[in-house]
Amino acid sequence: MVLLFICTCGVLFHGLAVSDQQGSAVDDVANHITAVSTWVNEAEASIVDTKAEVDKLEGKTKALTDTIEGPECSGDPDLQKLQEYVGDFSSITSKYSAETANIDSDATQPLVEVNENVGDINKQITDFNKLRKQAVEATLALCLVFLIIQIGINAADVFCKSGSKPNQTTICGFCVTPTITLLFCIFLFLLFILAFVLHIVAATVADVCVTPDTLIISQQEDKYITYFVKCDEYTKEQQAAANPLLVEFAKLDKQLNSSAQTLDDLQSEVDAIGSPGCSAAVQTKVDDVKDINSAVAANYAKLKESMSCARANPLYTNLIGEVCDDLHTSLALMYAALAAVAILMSFVECTRRLIRPGRKVEDDEFDNVAPAYAKGETGDANKETEFAGQTTEYSNESGN
Repeated sequence: MVLLFICTCGVLFHGLAVSDQQGSAVDDVANHITAVSTWVNEAEASIVDTKAEVDKLEGKTKALTDTIEGPECSGDPDLQKLQEYVGDFSSITSKYSAETANIDSDATQPLVEVNENVGDINKQITDFNKLRKQAVEATLALCLVFLIIQIGINAADVFCKSGSKPNQTTICGFCVTPTITLLFCIFLFLLFILAFVLHIVAATVADVCVTPDTLIISQQEDKYITYFVKCDEYTKEQQAAANPLLVEFAKLDKQLNSSAQTLDDLQSEVDAIGSPGCSAAVQTKVDDVKDINSAVAANYAKLKESMSCARANPLYTNLIGEVCDDLHTSLALMYAALAAVAILMSFVECTRRLIRPGRKVEDDEFDNVAPAYAKGETGDANKETEFAGQTTEYSNESGN
């Protein structure tokens, strides 16, 4: 009995350690989900920033055109070629705007949906972790309480003056044991159910972790999700070719190269302007255009990096790894701990019943012969007289 008590207590405290391990695993999963949300926010911000810089570029280009056509440069014969280059650059900025608008309309909505889903999952995990911790600690605490009570009942049975019927004066005579035993059986039943539920959860996670990519893709049928989930299986060339924004990126790359060359040609024409006033005014506007064009290129580079396999897939891989490794392991260990506690506590109850004080031999004999002696059917006057005396004795002891 003592050995069972020690073993059960050991498993209980091990369950608390597993609970802490499970809490750390859930926190790690939440952190990985937060990292996914951060990536989505970065991708959305890079799209917004790129669009904003393109809008600024269109405005600066128009200001350059107005300056060339303004009073500072009126009548300058060296502006014809410059105007042609400005027109070319205006065409480039229009294409910038069109492609960034395409990216915005094509990619932003899926990213918003991912962010909303990730936010909901993160909140659910946070709430689950709080409830999980409270439930596990309360369950294990109740296990310890019931275990101590069962040991206490057994000790009371052993050390009380008598453990026999009908002169039983132990704690069992006050209807405490039946009530506690009933509560214990109900609690033990619920404990087995909880362990079974954890077994189902652990088994479900294990099934998901066999082919997580297939499950996620089937749940979120989206070209971006499919790409970011599967792209680690591709070569670099295949990753570039499979990117959902391949066409838009290719067009923007082409426009960026064209803009750089056009700005070089435009600068050459500005350097050739003969009028100092016109040259200075135009140069200021050209510098503004160059600065904004550089900002467009920088934000576009961030956008490409955000929407690349190298940026997104490791977040997914790490998240799945955490769920399928630490979290799944902690779920399995908690299931094993609760199942072990339930089994050991069942053994404690059975052992308590086996070793509790039994009825005395004379009580057994008394029960066997009592009916016949009471009716005077034995023909043994001495025994019948003895029976009457024992009945009085038992009545007095019961009264006491």
